[in-house]
Amino acid sequence: MNLRWSNRRVRWAVLACAALLAFLGAIAVMPSLAWRAQIVRNKLRGYYPMIAWKELVPLLNPRGSFWLEPMSDGGRSPYAVIRRPNLSAAQVESGRRLFVAGCATCHGTPGGEARGGPDLFHGALRRATSDWAMFRTIRYGVPETAMAPHPEIAFADLWNVVGYIRASRKAEETARQAQVDLSVNWGPPVTYAELAASPYAGAEWLTFSGSYAGLRHSSLDEITTANIGRLEPLWMRQLPMPERALKTTPLVRGDVMYVTEPGGAVRALDLANGRELWAFTRAPPEDIRLCCGRVNRGVALLGDELYVGTLDAHLIALDRRTGLVRWETVVADYRAGYSITGAPLALDGRIVTGVAGGDFGARGFIAAFDARDGRRLWQFNTVPAPGESGHESWSGETWKLGGSATWHTGSYDPARHELYWGVGNAAPVYRSGARGGDNLYSNSVVVLDSDRGLRRWHFQFSPNDGHDWDSTQTPLLLDGTAAGGRSLLLWANRNGFYYVFDRAAGRFERGSAFAKQTWADHLDAAGRPVKRPNVEPSPTGVPVYPSGVGATNWWSPSVDPKLGLVYVPTLEKGGMFFEIDDDYHEGHMYASGNAESLPDSRCYTAIRALDATTGALRWEYRPDDPEEGTNPPGILTTDGGLLLSGDRDELFALDSRTGHKLWSFSAGGTVAAGPITYRYQGHQQVTFVAGTTLLTFRLRDVDRPAAVSR
Repeated sequence: MNLRWSNRRVRWAVLACAALLAFLGAIAVMPSLAWRAQIVRNKLRGYYPMIAWKELVPLLNPRGSFWLEPMSDGGRSPYAVIRRPNLSAAQVESGRRLFVAGCATCHGTPGGEARGGPDLFHGALRRATSDWAMFRTIRYGVPETAMAPHPEIAFADLWNVVGYIRASRKAEETARQAQVDLSVNWGPPVTYAELAASPYAGAEWLTFSGSYAGLRHSSLDEITTANIGRLEPLWMRQLPMPERALKTTPLVRGDVMYVTEPGGAVRALDLANGRELWAFTRAPPEDIRLCCGRVNRGVALLGDELYVGTLDAHLIALDRRTGLVRWETVVADYRAGYSITGAPLALDGRIVTGVAGGDFGARGFIAAFDARDGRRLWQFNTVPAPGESGHESWSGETWKLGGSATWHTGSYDPARHELYWGVGNAAPVYRSGARGGDNLYSNSVVVLDSDRGLRRWHFQFSPNDGHDWDSTQTPLLLDGTAAGGRSLLLWANRNGFYYVFDRAAGRFERGSAFAKQTWADHLDAAGRPVKRPNVEPSPTGVPVYPSGVGATNWWSPSVDPKLGLVYVPTLEKGGMFFEIDDDYHEGHMYASGNAESLPDSRCYTAIRALDATTGALRWEYRPDDPEEGTNPPGILTTDGGLLLSGDRDELFALDSRTGHKLWSFSAGGTVAAGPITYRYQGHQQVTFVAGTTLLTFRLRDVDRPAAVSR
């Protein structure tokens, strides 16, 4: 081809290159704008595929109002960073006129209902969950829907439309604030000092495990072994959802209970009778990838906000009095298999969450976000990249698809500023020989500096695991007399062993089997298992105890510090483990095998009371009619000498000293999560979750605030 200067395309290409070089040159001599140059370099290297050059240039304009510096290291998602600039009243009005002319026909107005399209002014937004997401949705549309692209709208005009929608939603929020039910005691803001004050739950249930220590033990003692027979229902609340069984742990502040549903929906309920005070609902994308069902295990409370993770891996802050969204941030890309199913953990100004998705080959991590605005503060990757400690434990390039998710809530030591978090299995799940080495930090507990996310120490329970034995159990932090005057970390693991660690020294002390296991001869002096031969999965199947479900799982244990006992929900079951050879496909399960029940074997569930410091069995409770495949729920203990739990559709109370059954109640739905207890109007109450129903109990013959609500 004979290229001539008169050729318009060549002319424009040369001019564009010259403009780009001039832009880079100008930035290079202006130190205050160095981050803009770095973003341009990142874009040239292939970063930010969701930002077109024609959009990036005005976003980087030094005279503009956009601040993209957090993106300059390449680690922050544009969706969490790019926010609309501060707009004048005239700009918002311009956005209103554009919206009325082109959008209101489908999406309605602040004072009216939507007609055919999503309502953008009331309730949660499904796709436009951040300013940049809203901008892109309007500009590029949504494929296979009625939402057409609008490339004709100028850059500045489109941001005016975004500003108008946000301003209108803010006005709606202000109106909702004025409608807060002031007859309800919402309680004061939840402070970090309050969360850190005690290792046990008290009058309220403020965090997933009742306290940072993870012990699920309450100091309440109105309900005792002597009067438990008088426990009866106060109210029941059926939640409108199609799932078989909720796995949530409600939180209680003031006279209000907060409960989650799968997908990230949250409801605030009146403790008097279970009536709904507000509801936040959010439909996850239809193309989410989930390994193990639609699950959400709870929220976190801090200040006047509560925080919830979603199945599409977003973290959302809600006003606890209205349910209105304060901020929303993208934690990970759900299309790669990431999701959030565990409850976040609220620390001092930080919200910490893990992620699910390891069985899809998605590399796990733990991340902390600013409680005020959702900014990512730090991230610890559970599969080390080249140059990071532990990377040598992965053969070849297997680390890139290493899994090792962090899907269950950890525990926290406020005195040491140490975060304890369990890590799941590596990927591919069952083909352990394909990823030679120990595969750190899969199947481990990692102990992090909570301020910076740096690892202080770790322990790996099952190196190079091929049996799906996630180490995502709740870390138990025990101090004082029950711990022999020391600081201990206690851990009943899915692999069938119970471990005791010196928390101050970061050192393994002892370990022993608490359930049947056939894969290891013993633990050596450092706690490393001495594996038996021929226990790894094979094409023809290998029988091993425990099963893939594990000797225990995410089911919450409990510790009674006065008795020095750890109570472990236990499943006695073996599995047949198979290995197959398959390829990785993004967003699809990367198991390379499966686990099945052992033929002609009988399994059962139990609650086992272990000596906290030795792991010795003190007593065991088995349900009257064990059923194949049953998974036990979590456990709660109290200073009233009680252990509260359930099995299938039965709720029960045991004497925590002996395991003797004292009380039971047929709930009519599967019990899949542990109960909580708290004080309301001067009296102790207990709430269980069974099926899709919340059941709240109180002792008979005490003042009743209201009748049953359904």
